[in-house]
Amino acid sequence: MKQEDNFKHQGMRKQLIDSIRTKGIDDERVLEAMLKVPRHHFLEKAFLNQAYTDQAFKNWSRTNHFPAIYRCLSDFLVTPQKRR
Repeated sequence: MKQEDNFKHQGMRKQLIDSIRTKGIDDERVLEAMLKVPRHHFLEKAFLNQAYTDQAFKNWSRTNHFPAIYRCLSDFLVTPQKRR
């Protein structure tokens, strides 16, 4: 069954991206990609709010790392000139 991705979810993603932006992100390609990913699809419905916080989420089988970590990794991959 496909989960929906409505205005509420999109608004929560926008707030998350705004929060991450304050931590030094400067690559709009990374932010745009993160804005498109419906993080709540990867968690149980009961954990909707946790899907859009900049914190790690641990459950029984895996850890969903906090978004800023993914942002840093993605930023590193798409902007090789920053490695110098």
